[in-house]
Amino acid sequence: MSPTRILLLCCLLLPGSLFGQGSSATSAVSATTRGVVHLGRFDAPPVIDGILDEPAWQTAARLEGFIQTEPGDNTAPTHPTVVMIGFDARSIYIGLVATDDSAQVRATIAARDAILNDDIITLFLDTFGDRKRAYVLAFNPLGIQQDGVYTEGTELPDYSVDLVMQSRGRVTATGWSVEAEIPLSSLRFSASPGQSWHLQVQRRIRHLNNELDSWMPLVRGDAAFLARAGTLSGIDQLPARRSVELIPSVTGLWAGERTPGAASGGPDAFRDQALNPDVGLSGRMGLSSGVSLDVAVNPDFAQVEADAPIVLANQRFPTKFPEKRPFFLEGLDLFQTPISVVHTRTIVDPMAAVKLTGTRGSTAFGLLLASDEAPGSFSDLERRDSSLQSQIDRLGGHNSSIAVLRARRETGAGSTVGLLGTGYHFVDRDNVTGGVDVRLAPNPRLVATAQLTGTWARRSFYDPETNQDVLRDGTGLGYYLSLRRTGRHFNTILTGSGRSPDYVSEVGFTAQVNTNVWSLETRWNSEQHADATLMSWSAAHTVLVQFDWQGRPTYGFLWPRLALNFPRLTTVTIGPYLDYNRIFEEEFGPKRGPGQAGAFFGAPSRETLYRGFAITGSSTPDRRWTIEESLDWSWDTFDYDFGDGPRFPRVSPAALADPNAPLDPGPGATFDASLTVAWTPVSAIRVDASYTRSQLRREDTGRFAYRENLWSGETVLQLGSFTFLRLRADYRSSRSNLRTQFLAAWTPNPGTAVYLGYDDDLNHEGYSPFSGIREPGWQRNARTLFVKLSWLFRKTLP
Repeated sequence: MSPTRILLLCCLLLPGSLFGQGSSATSAVSATTRGVVHLGRFDAPPVIDGILDEPAWQTAARLEGFIQTEPGDNTAPTHPTVVMIGFDARSIYIGLVATDDSAQVRATIAARDAILNDDIITLFLDTFGDRKRAYVLAFNPLGIQQDGVYTEGTELPDYSVDLVMQSRGRVTATGWSVEAEIPLSSLRFSASPGQSWHLQVQRRIRHLNNELDSWMPLVRGDAAFLARAGTLSGIDQLPARRSVELIPSVTGLWAGERTPGAASGGPDAFRDQALNPDVGLSGRMGLSSGVSLDVAVNPDFAQVEADAPIVLANQRFPTKFPEKRPFFLEGLDLFQTPISVVHTRTIVDPMAAVKLTGTRGSTAFGLLLASDEAPGSFSDLERRDSSLQSQIDRLGGHNSSIAVLRARRETGAGSTVGLLGTGYHFVDRDNVTGGVDVRLAPNPRLVATAQLTGTWARRSFYDPETNQDVLRDGTGLGYYLSLRRTGRHFNTILTGSGRSPDYVSEVGFTAQVNTNVWSLETRWNSEQHADATLMSWSAAHTVLVQFDWQGRPTYGFLWPRLALNFPRLTTVTIGPYLDYNRIFEEEFGPKRGPGQAGAFFGAPSRETLYRGFAITGSSTPDRRWTIEESLDWSWDTFDYDFGDGPRFPRVSPAALADPNAPLDPGPGATFDASLTVAWTPVSAIRVDASYTRSQLRREDTGRFAYRENLWSGETVLQLGSFTFLRLRADYRSSRSNLRTQFLAAWTPNPGTAVYLGYDDDLNHEGYSPFSGIREPGWQRNARTLFVKLSWLFRKTLP
């Protein structure tokens, strides 16, 4: 039986039904009977010191009666929690009192947003009262903040948002307490009369097997979350406050880079560059309580934190890295859709950018304009390359223009419809995309999401028939569909997506075109038992089928797995998998024909049915240690015959006979393992260490196509809530490459920051990146010393 038929047969035999599930649920108390509180007005603001002893707290709204929702199911919590909320003409004030065994409390002096491993209390504040979106305000026992935006229907909040606020906390003899002040000008909300906000509060207690307590009860298995939030009345007394912010920045950069040796084969040289100072200005103005305008002129959009190294050997498609630059992070959730039509890291070095985002009634909207210098910029090394001269003459000094327009409207309980369009123009590339996305939630257990995107582009398209890049027009189509059914025990999700051969999104991220991917996942979750050795378990099975737009199957897998949850935050997931993979030479290069050789040596297409087994796990035995591991073995998977640099040249039979032979993909055995350990000896120090091993051995020649070892270590000394020192080192064995990073930072609020950093890139007994020749001792590839200063000037408007 062919691999394709095996996959189709397994799909038919897959247990369960997407719609025919039954479920039972513990009924929750209605928000209308217990979850209504009236916001209290303060005559005098409290002192933000973590001690709730001011008279103002006596008039605050008081949230009590929390209920344990994990591992219990709306049962009594282990410890009581009290949350108090009040306001005055300038700010909203939050007070938290969490009873606990103070010796067991988990709290670190962490950087902002880095408190997920601590005990925390999180407020979900829906300031537009539509139960669709909420600010996330979380605090650990020392008052360290985590803030973001949660959108109903998403799995996790978007923590890229940073609000201007202050908070202090302390561990007490009976637990811990926090006080926080959030200026009204930091929040977006409607100033209309008679409005009310919605509120949910949750407390996570790590040392009690990750106990989760909620102010409002939850129904296990429901996809709805904000729909069950309580109500905060008295909001119509809040004055609408707007603000103007200016953030000037100055960056000083001293850099050096390695340059190739002389044409005669001389040694490589290292060239230091002169100081490169840069001055920029960013600004933000609240046009109303729900609309803001952001402007940046010659901003410093360089990342302060480098991307962590990953294994890229034997990879056919690009890897997506997350956005980390503050200007683009603000309001980023509005532009994110299932199809990545907007990926702001494609805007590399903008000379200027403007962004307008806001909410009017049930409609959220956004506009982003940018002029990017990166496509027309060439390094000194590139400018000295005569083979690039014609390209430099044609493209050098030109900027690309980017435009993004977004609108999203709430149409009912949990349902939205949105429009998204982008435009891109450069000297030799033009691109327009446009589409619609819809989310429907007819009931709390059924959610459907769909997106359809059309594209037009004029650019060079590769033609495998002629082995040439052809400048022409191309139109493309992208689609996404997801149907999720949740229940107390049984959950299913059907997902489909695809992009046609000429799909182009210059402003987005596209890993692969000419593909359709459909999957069905079923999962059974057991009940949770807090006092048992095996607290809970779940069994899942995923079937995936992938085929191109010509109808040819290209990939698929079957993946059953079992997840076990034990005390001390210990989880283990195990499962085998069976994968089918088929490749065609025109995906890699020219297609063979009269007078033209193909990209493959031998047969023009290859297929394999490979097996594997994976184990992942994590544990937090106490508040000092966190351990994560993964192991993965597979047999008969493809080596695409790319090789991996000078240390691992191609090892296919064709390449061993002739290093210049066409690609000769063939089966191989892989082994991947990783181990990560985090150690927090005291609250102000965190040490992370990780090791990754990844290798592939060809089965027909017995040689390694690649064998990578990655060692990473990072130590963070948190000198206070806003000041830290960080030292990181990464070593990649396949390149004999060591990267070190040192960073000292002071970040008292979003916008105000002082960074001093030094990065170094070295090879030891490695190879020249230009000639591939083995080099003795240490050789430097690049180094950078930088200073970045920015300051937030903020004025609240009447």
